[in-house]
Parts: sequence; C-alpha cells; structure tokens
Amino acid sequence: MAYIGPEPKLGQNREVDDISSGFNGNTTAFTLQVAGADVSPGTANNIIVSVNNVIQNPNTAYSISGSTITFTSAPTNGQAFFGLVLGQGIDAQTVADQSVTNASVSNGAAIAGSKIAPDFSSSGAATARFMVAPKVTTGDRNNLLNVISGSVVYNTSLNKLQVYNGSAWETITSST
Repeated sequence: MAYIGPEPKLGQNREVDDISSGFNGNTTAFTLQVAGADVSPGTANNIIVSVNNVIQNPNTAYSISGSTITFTSAPTNGQAFFGLVLGQGIDAQTVADQSVTNASVSNGAAIAGSKIAPDFSSSGAATARFMVAPKVTTGDRNNLLNVISGSVVYNTSLNKLQVYNGSAWETITSST
C-alpha cells in the first residue's frame, strides 16, 4: 500500500534525535526527528520524554502537534534530553477535493460504482444511467497510448463515434 509521507513502521520503538542543543530557557517548541527526518508520534501519549533524566508527564509537561513538541516550561541550557517514540503514528494527509487527476490514477484502476467505472448492472439502468464516450479531437486520438481493441471515442473533429479495431480507428456509421 502506498503512503503519503514516510511508510509507518508499526510496533517499532524509535529514539528521537537529541534536541537539547536548542534548550535555552526561552524556547518551548522543537521539531522531533529520527535520523534527521521529521517524526509525528501522533499524541503525547505515544512518546516517552525525559528532560534532565526526569520522565515528563504527557499532556501536562508537553504536548505534541504533528512533529512538534511544545514544553509547558522552556528547558534550560545544559539539560539532557531523551525521547522514545512508541511505535510510529502514521503520517497521513487528507487529499484535497478535486486534486486527483487522470495522471494520478493507474491505467489498471477499476473502481466499481465510481465515476471511473460506473456500474450499469442495476435494475432500470437503461433509463436511469448512461455512458458518455471520451471526447477527443483527431490529433488527441492519434496521440493516445496503449489503445486496446474495442476502445470507443467521440471524435469532435469529425463529430463521429469511433472504435479502435486493434490496428486502426473506424468510424461508426448508421445504415439509415
């Protein structure tokens, strides 16, 4: 399965990079990283934090937002830090509406009942649903890749329906 962001490593505890070099008594927010890459524990309960060899109380001594830890009181210079992410929260993102394009969808995608592959099998489908062939110009049609026999397009240059027979495009005509 593909992921946006790093692939989760479920069940693997990971030591957080040392952030104590930024402790100065004023700064409270720090970026959490593992091996130089941002890490998102998910919640304060998914990370063990020690400052100056004292385990900190989650949601009281610190909070987590994404890959940022924010301490209630700014750690001072010279204090030690240790952090351990318990497993790893999945760094998931929401895909914005209308942001997936044809180039983003695999040529082999067959998503039943969706806009990609409508399901015409239900009762009354002939009167309730219809299919519109892709509309292309002759130039666009000639640039199509991996066309398979039986592919249908509406050629807007000719204003005709066309079908690919495996080696050439044929115009569908009526006998009336």
